[in-house]
Amino acid sequence: MTEGPVDVATVLVRPVVPGDLHALDALLSSLDDQSRYRRWFTGAADVHRAAAWAAHPERQDAVGLVATTPDGQLVGHAALIPMDDARAEVCFEVAAPWRHHGIAGRLLAELDRRAARRGLTTLVAEVLPENADMLAVMREHGPCREHREDGVVEVTLPVGVRRPDALRSRSDPLGRRRDGPEYRPGHHRKLRSTT
Repeated sequence: MTEGPVDVATVLVRPVVPGDLHALDALLSSLDDQSRYRRWFTGAADVHRAAAWAAHPERQDAVGLVATTPDGQLVGHAALIPMDDARAEVCFEVAAPWRHHGIAGRLLAELDRRAARRGLTTLVAEVLPENADMLAVMREHGPCREHREDGVVEVTLPVGVRRPDALRSRSDPLGRRRDGPEYRPGHHRKLRSTT
């Protein structure tokens, strides 16, 4: 298993397939307590149930993506979950050694493209205020609106609108800011633990 990025440009972003179940389970199980709390707003999330859901996003008319290394290691996951005809919730997980290297930004950019193809107009993320990395990924992607209520920040992004500095540049073919933060797992409401 690769310990961390050797060349993030070689990371492949692709749709989830059912065969990713065990790798998704390993990724979610590897999240530390703080990451689990930031992802699901509880430390008691059922990561095995979450992995089973993530391996079959089509059951909820959702889109699932994974980021994999050239040797096949799954190092990131993202989902786009429709809320209604115009909006979809987004969520991410990135393996700890691979954070702060642009993976979440690449996953968000691909979710944005897929949302546009579906005719959606708005991406939504519910984020804890202390999850500065997730907030930064959303803010760096494009012009967003933030609404705070009950200790949660709801971030909305218009689909298909990117910040000029978020676009790919010659200096960085992945389009990431070298000094910019990467995402830390936030959450999405579909997988909050009921225990």
